[in-house]
Amino acid sequence: MPVAHAQTTHPDSLAHAAAYQQVVPVPGASADDLYARVREWVALTFDDVHQVVQFDAPARHLLIGSGFTRGTVRRANGKVAKTMLF
Repeated sequence: MPVAHAQTTHPDSLAHAAAYQQVVPVPGASADDLYARVREWVALTFDDVHQVVQFDAPARHLLIGSGFTRGTVRRANGKVAKTMLF
């Protein structure tokens, strides 16, 4: 069975932006399962999938995209900070 993995973030010192890199085991999930989950997440998260997905290779379980979504940040004191783009 192919290795299935997800990613976590770390700062990219050259771009001063978030970069994603780390293999995280997902017990019981195949590469097909994870690929289907990410396709569903992209479809539910972004208004226009065709604007976000830059490369899609289902046979390789590879999807590359670029997009942003809004999120609200809650401070430790419980107050809502301004809406951020993620």
